[in-house]
Amino acid sequence: MDRLQAAILELEKVERQIFAALARSPIRDLHESRARGELKALFKRSLGVDLISKPVINSGVLRQIDLPGCSLQLLHGESWPQCPLSAHLFLPDTAPPWPVVLVCCGHGAGGKFEYNAMGLRLARQGAAALIPDNLGQGERQPMGHRDLTAPFDCGFSVQALIVQETLAWIEWLKKDSRFTRIAAAGNSGGGLLTMCLAALSDDLQAIASSGYPSSFELIARKQKRHCHCNLIPGCIGRYEMWEIYSLFAPKPLLLMQGENDILFSCDSFLACARRVRDVYKQFQAEDNYASRLEPGMHSWDENRRSVIGEFFARHLSLRQPEPEDEAQLELSGPALASCLPNWPADAIDAETLAWRLAGKSPRPSRKLWEIYAPELDCPMPPVSERGDTEQILAQMKCFMADLA
Repeated sequence: MDRLQAAILELEKVERQIFAALARSPIRDLHESRARGELKALFKRSLGVDLISKPVINSGVLRQIDLPGCSLQLLHGESWPQCPLSAHLFLPDTAPPWPVVLVCCGHGAGGKFEYNAMGLRLARQGAAALIPDNLGQGERQPMGHRDLTAPFDCGFSVQALIVQETLAWIEWLKKDSRFTRIAAAGNSGGGLLTMCLAALSDDLQAIASSGYPSSFELIARKQKRHCHCNLIPGCIGRYEMWEIYSLFAPKPLLLMQGENDILFSCDSFLACARRVRDVYKQFQAEDNYASRLEPGMHSWDENRRSVIGEFFARHLSLRQPEPEDEAQLELSGPALASCLPNWPADAIDAETLAWRLAGKSPRPSRKLWEIYAPELDCPMPPVSERGDTEQILAQMKCFMADLA
């Protein structure tokens, strides 16, 4: 057997291991508090969030930009020591206090800049909107993100770093007397983050999550290279995505996807949405749940931002969205709204951060397939045009990994 055929057979074998693990998955009653507590603890183990400390956000306002109906504050500072942060904070022109929506960014090249339309809309409706750049994204790109492996080497995940920092932002919002109820919204990678927050934050009053609700099985079996923040160790065979979203019940939750989203199938979204709805029915809280399949592709467009605006109008007592809520957005573009004109000379990268949080001396970075090793020797012949074979196999093994 030549090496190409061996690589093809290895992919087939590992995919069947995924199916076998799914067949062993427990069936839970997520209306029952014990099952919910056990699931939450298992999800935390999977991410590894308890293995790293939550930072304390230290921020200041670089400057403020006045916009019609609201203002935009440019925030800079640190989360963990030597970890620069950047965020946009949209504030209504009405007197505080206001509800506030944490807008979680996806993988767009511009980071928070690509989500300013959502912030502008929410502020004009009467809610503040905080849009932080995730670790290694947007203005924080020099820290590294897509290829991080040190977190996995240290026993946690890339997503754990993002989640802990985002939970610290929620603590920051709680301490500010200008803000009352806290909610969250996100798409794509931000949809993943809002799913995590649905399970792990008791402080959020409403969540809108889109461009991600589907199944871990679908993501794990994709024969493509994933961003490493998308890897959830050990979830396959232990729990599914709909269960994690269901931990937010009975509080208000919106799940949404574009009809022409090529990254996630409509069938997978609808199956996830139906299962979550069943849990809300058990709580007799179906009025707090909504799922929407809207025209469009993967990213938010004006229509889906308006749907989110309607959802928060209902659950945060805002005015209803209007078409002009996104007008004059160019005033908050990147040319005017950079929070970090210069990258700090003493800033550390995310690999160094991971080793530091684990209490270990930094070591040379390993490839993902050196951590979640396939059975065949690497490198392997390419099977897919969407990623190295050893990378794809390592991702699958990560999703099925043993949990400490």
